Amino acid sequence: MILLIWLASYLKAKKKYIKELVIANKTKSDFLSRMSHELRTPLNAIDGCASLTIQSAEKEAVDKTVLVENMNSIQRASEYLLGIIKDILDVQRMETGKITLEKTEITPVSYMQTVVKMVQPMADEKNIRFKYRMIKGAKDNYMLDGLRLQQILFNILYNAVKFTPEGGAVTMTSDIVEKDDRYATIQFVIADTGIGMSKEFVETKLFHKFAQENQDITSPYEGCGNGLAICKELVDLMGGEISCVSEQGKGTTFTVTIKTEYKKQERKPREYKEMPVYDLSGIKVLMCEDNPMNQDMTKRILERMKCEVTIADNGKIGVEAFVKSELHFYSIILMDIRMPEMDGLEATRSIRSLDREDAKTIPILAVSANAFEEDVKLSLEAGMNEHLAKPVDAGVLYTKIQAHCGKTVV
Repeated sequence: MILLIWLASYLKAKKKYIKELVIANKTKSDFLSRMSHELRTPLNAIDGCASLTIQSAEKEAVDKTVLVENMNSIQRASEYLLGIIKDILDVQRMETGKITLEKTEITPVSYMQTVVKMVQPMADEKNIRFKYRMIKGAKDNYMLDGLRLQQILFNILYNAVKFTPEGGAVTMTSDIVEKDDRYATIQFVIADTGIGMSKEFVETKLFHKFAQENQDITSPYEGCGNGLAICKELVDLMGGEISCVSEQGKGTTFTVTIKTEYKKQERKPREYKEMPVYDLSGIKVLMCEDNPMNQDMTKRILERMKCEVTIADNGKIGVEAFVKSELHFYSIILMDIRMPEMDGLEATRSIRSLDREDAKTIPILAVSANAFEEDVKLSLEAGMNEHLAKPVDAGVLYTKIQAHCGKTVV
């Protein structure tokens, strides 16, 4: 009897495990299918616009308006692609509890205006009426992570525009609902007249990872279903609340409430900050990078500032180039991580272990698509001075090189 009871329990547990495994595999398969679709969509736009531009150039009939339109399309597609990648990274950080906030004194209205500028063209393209009202205490400073607040508002607004048919309306309002001498409670309300969601989906799945009510990969509504899960995580970290009311066919309203410290902002004369002037002339850069497109792009960006660039196709060639060079010939090394023959970590360790004076002192910057915290830690442990995640803004790259090479931004 004991054996039969044990066998029955074992078979029941095994059946449950197999069922969970099947569900997990299906979820994984659905996710990979959607991600393949989502990543290919912007890549297709980038490839198509680039091809059109090349064809026009070959015919020596490049229309300036068409060229600008193509470049804008490429830029928008690239930004969308980068957004997907950032969402995936944030999901990984959620799972490991590594999403963090960097609270500083900010004026929320400036961050909201940036969000509005990103959303307005999307709304205009679909002939959607987009109205917004800014926070009353706009001149006060609040202790918030401005970029994360921006991320929350943009994700919700992006969905609002995406799921609202042409001719519909999207509104965003913000207000102070409570305030004392030290704390203020800010409330953001984003409403749309879109397709809406079922009550069951809102109550049980809306803020879950990879959650989409319409899971069909042929759906016209692109996205990988992570945005709202990330919003919920960020709002929780801020000690706030996020709620949703929706009705199919009538629209959706999101309410985000955040309580935070604030400081009264006294009126000050406006300060105009001059654009930085970079002095990179004569800086000799050894760039270890195996991707030809990245080689060409980075080389042109650096040569624009009169840097002298030597390219090494992998870590092994980079180490050999450094060994053969005269003492202190190179000013700085830009090191990719994933490369054939020898990766960037091993190449850095090899350079640092060389018996020559500049091997210990030359700045080595990781410039890599590896962007997790563990990747940064590995780069620093290998002997690199800093880790920059691709894509790297040209201004950031100039500033870092200038700082590490002992020159000051004017």
